[in-house]
Amino acid sequence: FTFDPNIVSPEDLQRLGLSARQAETIGHYREKGGRFRSKEDFRKMYVVSDTLYARLEPYIEIPKLELNAADSAALVTLHGIGPYYARKILAYRERLGGFLDVAQLLEIEGIDEERLAGFSDAVEADPARCRRLDLWQAPDSALARHPYLGPKGARSIARYKTLYDTARWTLADLEKERVLPPDDIEKLKKYIEIQ
Repeated sequence: FTFDPNIVSPEDLQRLGLSARQAETIGHYREKGGRFRSKEDFRKMYVVSDTLYARLEPYIEIPKLELNAADSAALVTLHGIGPYYARKILAYRERLGGFLDVAQLLEIEGIDEERLAGFSDAVEADPARCRRLDLWQAPDSALARHPYLGPKGARSIARYKTLYDTARWTLADLEKERVLPPDDIEKLKKYIEIQ
């Protein structure tokens, strides 16, 4: 049967072929704050032989942390993420409206490729959980908070809305009139909701 080594009971570990002592050792590891972030972490336990691991590996399922639903307590369980970075991730997620892709974490100051590599296999981003931004109805203050717009982009859109009628309020027109940089428009396309 499939199991998550972070929550599987000692009895179930014994049903999987571990001795009572082996199951107890894994229980002590978890009680002391140990966490299995990948299948390989389970393999590294000295009580798990290579033969036992080879037999159990297909049944190990460690659920991924969904970035758009995680709270700070869940985020600090990730390798390389402490309370400081957990707060930064939550603040950026709020400004952004949610993560479409795990790689967007690289946009947060202090999270580089090396830090992300430490936990990228343990997280996922569900785009369905993202909050869309109504570019034309949202107040300027909401636009200014969005990382892909900022105060300058919000002012440019506000000025554009005063110059053109609603028929021209499309991202294509914003791009054509060079109201926003093309890179920002590409990023925004996934977040915009047009009523």
